[in-house]
Amino acid sequence: MAKLWENIKYVLINQVLVVVLPLLTSPYLARVLGIEGIGLNASLNINVALFMTISLLSIPIYGVREISKCKSEEERSEVFFSIYKIQLIMHLIIFVSFLLFITFFSEHFYLFLLQGIALISALLNVNWFFNGKMEAKRIAMRNTGIRVVSVLLIFSFVHQPQHLYRLILINVLTSLMGELIMWIPLIKELDFNKVNTQSYKKHIYPIFISFLPFLFINIYTKLNASILGFRAGDIELGFYSQANNIIQMILGFVFSVNIVLLPKMAKSFSEDSEEVLRSKITKNFQLVFLISFLIILVFNLTSKSFVLIMFGEEFLPTSLLLRVFTFKILLMGLSNIMGKQILIAKGNEMKFAFSAFCGMFVSLPLNIFLISYMGAMGTVIAVLTAEIVVVTIQFFFTNSFLDKKRILFDFFKYFSIALTTFVIVLFLSYQITDIPIIRLLIQSLLAGTFYLAFLLAIKDSFLMNILMSLKVQKK
Repeated sequence: MAKLWENIKYVLINQVLVVVLPLLTSPYLARVLGIEGIGLNASLNINVALFMTISLLSIPIYGVREISKCKSEEERSEVFFSIYKIQLIMHLIIFVSFLLFITFFSEHFYLFLLQGIALISALLNVNWFFNGKMEAKRIAMRNTGIRVVSVLLIFSFVHQPQHLYRLILINVLTSLMGELIMWIPLIKELDFNKVNTQSYKKHIYPIFISFLPFLFINIYTKLNASILGFRAGDIELGFYSQANNIIQMILGFVFSVNIVLLPKMAKSFSEDSEEVLRSKITKNFQLVFLISFLIILVFNLTSKSFVLIMFGEEFLPTSLLLRVFTFKILLMGLSNIMGKQILIAKGNEMKFAFSAFCGMFVSLPLNIFLISYMGAMGTVIAVLTAEIVVVTIQFFFTNSFLDKKRILFDFFKYFSIALTTFVIVLFLSYQITDIPIIRLLIQSLLAGTFYLAFLLAIKDSFLMNILMSLKVQKK
């Protein structure tokens, strides 16, 4: 148990870095590269990320699970070589496909070629081995050093729009260096006498089955963005990518709690009574509602000031995208509970994959249609529509585990409090200065204060339990 909590601590430290360091570099890069440079960089990242997603399959998750089952170094070595062989073969196939793609379909051949170094980094990615051994500290320390070096290099060498190639080189080479570092302890731990050229076959089917939902999700997120860049240009993609990056940073930090809840929920299905299980699931819904509506509230009040501070006036259209896109946090939170904490915890990966497939099936044609009329906002709406479809289907798959009346009551409770707070703070905002940083701080403080005050006034059970737990810990 001590090792589990130690690993959770380092995972959270890593997520904090994922949020904090981009907050340092994003304002600088937005002003140095401009909207076209940011858009082009986003286009390069998204297209290469699609190739990386296919090349890695579900190995980062499947590999952790298989390594964690091993009881000896010999067994661990055999499993590693078997899974890594599949990773190696897939990367070789995808790398050749990538070279063909940039040769025949890309006008930015050399920039794509530089970005393609990221595929080599992905080939060398063995984080799943150390995560399977519950050695998150090693990965967190590596990530901390690499990210700090990357930030220092960006401020030192990227000073104008023409330096986009330097930014790409810094990102891909520091990432490559980070992956190479992990091979030093890895080689010491592996038993090379356990290389089995045939044992990889038994892993192929489960890896591909586990990969399906992540493939569908990446298609309606990354491919939608790629289509936006292709049809509407780099400027619209630049607006979208900045809003999406902020949302993804928040999601990564807020829902890293899923790392703790997933194994607990899997255990609950086998050990707890139906009543206890429903109670745990209801509390998870309350947590998602409380956090999500607070974030939606704050960003819908402060998005203009936030964008001006972070990216500058050139990126003001990102403000409206960010307001709408914040609802993805709520939808992803619900999908985390029903998809990962229930369906995957119960071993129903195919139902999870089906929900993701339906989201992709609806999102892609809707995105292509809306882009022509709404640009980046069309892609935001298409992605949110996909998430709504996913959550709706997962609800039907999991409704027997849900206290539906209580969940619906909690939804309207937190929504009503957030809406009331929004109206009050919006009214008070007419008296607040237009200086962005001051306006953002005051609106955020007012929103958080009123939101929590209303919850305390109605003695919200979830918040009361948190406060009681804190009192007990102090004693």
